[in-house]
Amino acid sequence: MATYYLLDTGMLVGYVRGAGFAEYAEKKYAPSQPPNIPIVSVVSIGEIYSLAIQFN
Repeated sequence: MATYYLLDTGMLVGYVRGAGFAEYAEKKYAPSQPPNIPIVSVVSIGEIYSLAIQFN
């Protein structure tokens, strides 16, 4: 049975930057490994776009 994991903006940025907390979450919960399904809210997508524009 699949488990859905809602990844917030902080976690997504942590994954991109290779932060220790993101590595810990990946090892403990494995949200990106089947049968788990990571999901992202529309708000987080907007925040990521905003960060991309700010930091070019």
